[in-house]
Amino acid sequence: MSSGTVAKYVADTAFSFTLAGNTGISPFLCMFLIGMVGRFQPEYLNLGDTMHTIMASWPSLVFWGISSVLELVGKCVPVIDQIMDSVEAFIVPVLSTLGSFSAMNSFGDVVDIAVGEDDGNAAGDDVRRGLTTSTESIANTTIAFLQFLLVFFGVILALSLHFLKMLIRLIGEGCLTQLITIMEVTTVLVSVLVSIFVRKFAIFSACILFMGAFYNAKKRYERRQAEARRQEKIDAHKQKHVEEGVQHSPSGDYGKMDEAGQFLHMFRLKRHTHMSLPRDSLK
Repeated sequence: MSSGTVAKYVADTAFSFTLAGNTGISPFLCMFLIGMVGRFQPEYLNLGDTMHTIMASWPSLVFWGISSVLELVGKCVPVIDQIMDSVEAFIVPVLSTLGSFSAMNSFGDVVDIAVGEDDGNAAGDDVRRGLTTSTESIANTTIAFLQFLLVFFGVILALSLHFLKMLIRLIGEGCLTQLITIMEVTTVLVSVLVSIFVRKFAIFSACILFMGAFYNAKKRYERRQAEARRQEKIDAHKQKHVEEGVQHSPSGDYGKMDEAGQFLHMFRLKRHTHMSLPRDSLK
Protein backbone atom coordinates (compact mmCIF):
# COMPACT_ATOMS: atom_id res chain seq x y z
CA MET A 1 0.00 0.00 0.00
CA SER A 2 1.51 3.35 -1.08
CA SER A 3 1.84 6.45 1.06
CA GLY A 4 -0.81 8.13 -1.09
CA THR A 5 -3.30 5.38 -0.28
CA VAL A 6 -2.56 5.67 3.44
CA ALA A 7 -3.02 9.43 3.27
CA LYS A 8 -6.38 8.96 1.55
CA TYR A 9 -7.44 6.47 4.24
CA VAL A 10 -6.58 9.00 6.94
CA ALA A 11 -8.32 11.88 5.16
CA ASP A 12 -11.49 9.87 4.46
CA THR A 13 -11.59 8.59 8.05
CA ALA A 14 -11.24 12.14 9.35
CA PHE A 15 -13.93 13.26 6.89
CA SER A 16 -16.35 10.68 8.27
CA PHE A 17 -15.68 11.85 11.83
CA THR A 18 -16.07 15.48 10.74
CA LEU A 19 -19.54 14.90 9.29
CA ALA A 20 -20.60 12.78 12.27
CA GLY A 21 -19.17 15.14 14.88
CA ASN A 22 -20.82 18.25 13.44
CA THR A 23 -24.23 16.66 13.89
CA GLY A 24 -23.60 17.02 17.61
CA ILE A 25 -23.26 20.81 17.18
CA SER A 26 -26.02 21.62 14.70
CA PRO A 27 -27.55 18.37 13.43
CA PHE A 28 -30.10 19.60 10.88
CA LEU A 29 -27.82 22.25 9.42
CA CYS A 30 -25.13 19.59 8.91
CA MET A 31 -27.64 17.35 7.10
CA PHE A 32 -28.79 20.26 4.94
CA LEU A 33 -25.23 21.10 3.87
CA ILE A 34 -24.49 17.48 2.99
CA GLY A 35 -27.72 17.28 0.99
CA MET A 36 -27.03 20.51 -0.90
CA VAL A 37 -23.53 19.43 -1.90
CA GLY A 38 -24.77 15.97 -2.84
CA ARG A 39 -27.45 17.54 -5.02
CA PHE A 40 -25.52 20.28 -6.80
CA GLN A 41 -21.88 19.15 -6.52
CA PRO A 42 -22.08 15.34 -6.44
CA GLU A 43 -18.50 14.90 -7.66
CA TYR A 44 -17.24 16.18 -4.31
CA LEU A 45 -19.47 13.94 -2.22
CA ASN A 46 -19.86 10.43 -3.59
CA LEU A 47 -23.28 9.47 -2.23
CA GLY A 48 -24.74 6.12 -3.22
CA ASP A 49 -28.23 5.82 -4.67
CA THR A 50 -29.85 5.15 -1.29
CA MET A 51 -27.99 7.91 0.53
CA HIS A 52 -28.65 10.32 -2.34
CA THR A 53 -32.38 9.70 -1.94
CA ILE A 54 -32.21 10.17 1.83
CA MET A 55 -29.93 13.19 1.84
CA ALA A 56 -30.14 14.99 -1.51
CA SER A 57 -33.59 14.40 -3.01
CA TRP A 58 -35.86 17.44 -3.25
CA PRO A 59 -38.24 16.29 -0.48
CA SER A 60 -35.24 15.63 1.77
CA LEU A 61 -33.73 19.04 1.05
CA VAL A 62 -37.02 20.73 1.88
CA PHE A 63 -37.22 18.81 5.16
CA TRP A 64 -33.58 19.51 6.10
CA GLY A 65 -33.97 23.19 5.17
CA ILE A 66 -37.13 23.77 7.21
CA SER A 67 -35.68 21.86 10.16
CA SER A 68 -32.48 23.95 9.98
CA VAL A 69 -34.44 27.22 10.06
CA LEU A 70 -36.57 26.07 13.00
CA GLU A 71 -33.46 24.87 14.80
CA LEU A 72 -31.72 28.21 14.22
CA VAL A 73 -34.69 30.26 15.43
CA GLY A 74 -35.29 28.06 18.47
CA LYS A 75 -31.67 28.23 19.58
CA CYS A 76 -31.78 32.02 19.61
CA VAL A 77 -34.46 32.00 22.33
CA PRO A 78 -33.31 31.30 25.92
CA VAL A 79 -34.93 28.31 27.68
CA ILE A 80 -36.33 27.04 24.36
CA ASP A 81 -32.78 26.27 23.23
CA GLN A 82 -32.29 24.03 26.27
CA ILE A 83 -35.52 22.17 25.46
CA MET A 84 -34.40 21.72 21.85
CA ASP A 85 -30.99 20.44 22.93
CA SER A 86 -32.63 17.90 25.25
CA VAL A 87 -34.85 16.64 22.41
CA GLU A 88 -31.95 16.57 19.93
CA ALA A 89 -29.99 14.30 22.26
CA PHE A 90 -32.22 11.47 20.98
CA ILE A 91 -31.95 12.61 17.34
CA VAL A 92 -28.18 13.14 17.18
CA PRO A 93 -27.23 9.40 17.09
CA VAL A 94 -29.47 8.83 14.04
CA LEU A 95 -28.23 11.89 12.15
CA SER A 96 -24.63 11.08 13.11
CA THR A 97 -25.06 7.67 11.49
CA LEU A 98 -26.38 9.34 8.32
CA GLY A 99 -23.39 11.68 8.35
CA SER A 100 -20.98 8.75 8.62
CA PHE A 101 -22.71 6.85 5.82
CA SER A 102 -22.50 9.93 3.60
CA ALA A 103 -18.72 9.53 3.61
CA MET A 104 -18.63 5.75 3.21
CA ASN A 105 -18.38 5.56 -0.58
CA SER A 106 -15.02 7.30 -0.42
CA PHE A 107 -13.56 4.11 1.03
CA GLY A 108 -14.61 2.21 -2.10
CA ASP A 109 -12.23 4.41 -4.05
CA VAL A 110 -9.48 3.59 -1.60
CA VAL A 111 -10.02 -0.14 -2.14
CA ASP A 112 -9.78 0.35 -5.92
CA ILE A 113 -6.52 2.23 -5.47
CA ALA A 114 -5.16 -0.38 -3.06
CA VAL A 115 -5.87 -3.37 -5.32
CA GLY A 116 -5.08 -1.64 -8.60
CA GLU A 117 -7.92 -0.01 -10.45
CA ASP A 118 -8.39 -1.00 -14.07
CA ASP A 119 -7.55 2.39 -15.62
CA GLY A 120 -5.32 1.30 -18.50
CA ASN A 121 -2.18 1.23 -16.40
CA ALA A 122 -0.24 -1.95 -17.18
CA ALA A 123 1.25 -2.17 -13.70
CA GLY A 124 -2.17 -1.78 -12.12
CA ASP A 125 -3.58 -4.48 -14.40
CA ASP A 126 -0.80 -6.88 -13.38
CA VAL A 127 -1.54 -6.27 -9.71
CA ARG A 128 -5.26 -6.83 -10.25
CA ARG A 129 -4.66 -10.06 -12.20
CA GLY A 130 -2.42 -11.32 -9.40
CA LEU A 131 -5.00 -10.56 -6.73
CA THR A 132 -6.95 -13.62 -5.61
CA THR A 133 -10.63 -13.70 -4.74
CA SER A 134 -9.83 -14.43 -1.11
CA THR A 135 -7.67 -11.31 -0.91
CA GLU A 136 -10.50 -9.18 -2.29
CA SER A 137 -12.85 -10.71 0.27
CA ILE A 138 -10.45 -9.89 3.10
CA ALA A 139 -10.14 -6.31 1.84
CA ASN A 140 -13.92 -5.89 1.68
CA THR A 141 -14.36 -7.39 5.16
CA THR A 142 -11.72 -5.04 6.55
CA ILE A 143 -13.44 -2.02 5.00
CA ALA A 144 -16.83 -3.14 6.38
CA PHE A 145 -15.37 -3.49 9.88
CA LEU A 146 -13.71 -0.10 9.57
CA GLN A 147 -17.02 1.44 8.52
CA PHE A 148 -18.75 -0.07 11.55
CA LEU A 149 -16.10 1.44 13.82
CA LEU A 150 -16.49 4.81 12.12
CA VAL A 151 -20.25 4.80 12.70
CA PHE A 152 -19.90 3.65 16.32
CA PHE A 153 -17.23 6.15 17.34
CA GLY A 154 -18.92 8.83 15.22
CA VAL A 155 -22.05 8.51 17.36
CA ILE A 156 -19.97 8.74 20.55
CA LEU A 157 -18.17 11.80 19.19
CA ALA A 158 -21.44 13.49 18.21
CA LEU A 159 -23.07 12.87 21.59
CA SER A 160 -20.01 14.07 23.48
CA LEU A 161 -19.92 17.31 21.48
CA HIS A 162 -23.67 17.72 21.92
CA PHE A 163 -23.40 17.48 25.71
CA LEU A 164 -20.45 19.90 25.65
CA LYS A 165 -22.58 22.32 23.64
CA MET A 166 -25.40 21.98 26.19
CA LEU A 167 -22.96 22.80 28.99
CA ILE A 168 -21.68 25.88 27.16
CA ARG A 169 -25.23 27.05 26.47
CA LEU A 170 -26.17 26.55 30.11
CA ILE A 171 -23.25 28.73 31.21
CA GLY A 172 -24.05 31.41 28.63
CA GLU A 173 -27.81 31.32 29.14
CA GLY A 174 -29.39 34.72 28.46
CA CYS A 175 -27.56 37.46 26.61
CA LEU A 176 -24.95 35.07 25.16
CA THR A 177 -27.48 32.69 23.61
CA GLN A 178 -27.51 34.41 20.20
CA LEU A 179 -23.72 34.70 20.14
CA ILE A 180 -23.32 31.00 20.90
CA THR A 181 -25.78 30.17 18.11
CA ILE A 182 -23.77 32.23 15.60
CA MET A 183 -20.57 30.47 16.67
CA GLU A 184 -22.22 27.05 16.25
CA VAL A 185 -23.51 27.87 12.77
CA THR A 186 -20.15 29.28 11.70
CA THR A 187 -18.29 26.24 13.02
CA VAL A 188 -20.53 23.80 11.15
CA LEU A 189 -20.47 25.81 7.90
CA VAL A 190 -16.68 26.08 7.82
CA SER A 191 -15.97 22.58 9.08
CA VAL A 192 -18.38 20.70 6.80
CA LEU A 193 -18.05 22.70 3.58
CA VAL A 194 -14.27 23.11 3.62
CA SER A 195 -13.81 19.43 4.51
CA ILE A 196 -15.98 18.41 1.55
CA PHE A 197 -14.12 20.53 -1.01
CA VAL A 198 -10.64 20.21 0.56
CA ARG A 199 -10.57 16.71 1.96
CA LYS A 200 -7.28 17.08 3.84
CA PHE A 201 -8.79 19.90 5.89
CA ALA A 202 -11.00 17.23 7.47
CA ILE A 203 -7.95 15.95 9.37
CA PHE A 204 -7.56 19.31 11.12
CA SER A 205 -11.31 19.60 11.67
CA ALA A 206 -11.60 16.10 13.16
CA CYS A 207 -8.70 16.81 15.52
CA ILE A 208 -10.46 19.94 16.83
CA LEU A 209 -13.70 18.01 17.32
CA PHE A 210 -11.96 15.22 19.23
CA MET A 211 -10.22 17.77 21.44
CA GLY A 212 -13.64 19.17 22.35
CA ALA A 213 -14.97 15.68 23.04
CA PHE A 214 -11.99 14.79 25.26
CA TYR A 215 -12.40 18.05 27.15
CA ASN A 216 -16.05 17.22 27.79
CA ALA A 217 -15.16 13.72 28.96
CA LYS A 218 -12.47 15.13 31.27
CA LYS A 219 -14.84 17.67 32.84
CA ARG A 220 -17.52 15.03 33.38
CA TYR A 221 -15.02 12.67 34.99
CA GLU A 222 -13.76 15.39 37.32
CA ARG A 223 -17.35 16.30 38.23
CA ARG A 224 -18.14 12.66 39.08
CA GLN A 225 -14.98 12.38 41.18
CA ALA A 226 -15.81 15.56 43.09
CA GLU A 227 -19.37 14.36 43.67
CA ALA A 228 -18.10 10.98 44.90
CA ARG A 229 -15.68 12.64 47.35
CA ARG A 230 -18.44 14.94 48.57
CA GLN A 231 -20.75 11.98 49.16
CA GLU A 232 -18.01 10.11 51.02
CA LYS A 233 -17.53 13.09 53.36
CA ILE A 234 -21.28 13.29 53.98
CA ASP A 235 -21.49 9.55 54.74
CA ALA A 236 -18.44 9.73 57.02
CA HIS A 237 -19.94 12.69 58.89
CA LYS A 238 -23.24 10.87 59.35
CA GLN A 239 -21.49 7.71 60.53
CA LYS A 240 -19.45 9.71 63.03
CA HIS A 241 -22.60 11.26 64.51
CA VAL A 242 -24.28 7.87 64.74
CA GLU A 243 -21.30 6.33 66.52
CA GLU A 244 -21.04 9.24 68.94
CA GLY A 245 -24.74 9.02 69.70
CA VAL A 246 -24.53 5.30 70.40
CA GLN A 247 -21.43 5.71 72.52
CA HIS A 248 -22.97 8.34 74.81
CA SER A 249 -26.45 6.84 75.08
CA PRO A 250 -27.54 4.48 77.90
CA SER A 251 -28.72 1.98 75.34
CA GLY A 252 -25.27 2.05 73.78
CA ASP A 253 -23.66 1.19 77.13
CA TYR A 254 -26.25 -1.52 77.70
CA GLY A 255 -25.50 -3.08 74.31
CA LYS A 256 -21.82 -3.38 75.17
CA MET A 257 -22.51 -5.32 78.44
CA ASP A 258 -22.36 -9.08 78.68
CA GLU A 259 -25.33 -11.10 79.89
CA ALA A 260 -24.46 -10.88 83.62
CA GLY A 261 -23.83 -7.17 83.39
CA GLN A 262 -27.16 -6.60 81.66
CA PHE A 263 -28.96 -8.57 84.42
CA LEU A 264 -27.19 -6.58 87.16
CA HIS A 265 -28.01 -3.33 85.38
CA MET A 266 -31.70 -4.23 85.15
CA PHE A 267 -31.74 -5.28 88.84
CA ARG A 268 -30.24 -1.97 89.95
CA LEU A 269 -32.64 -0.05 87.72
CA LYS A 270 -35.67 -1.82 89.25
CA ARG A 271 -34.36 -1.30 92.77
CA HIS A 272 -33.76 2.38 92.15
CA THR A 273 -37.25 2.75 90.71
CA HIS A 274 -38.81 0.90 93.69
CA MET A 275 -36.99 3.07 96.25
CA SER A 276 -37.87 6.29 94.49
CA LEU A 277 -41.61 5.61 94.62
CA PRO A 278 -43.65 7.26 97.44
CA ARG A 279 -44.35 5.05 100.43
CA ASP A 280 -48.10 5.38 99.96
CA SER A 281 -47.84 3.80 96.54
CA LEU A 282 -46.10 0.79 98.01
CA LYS A 283 -49.01 -0.08 100.28
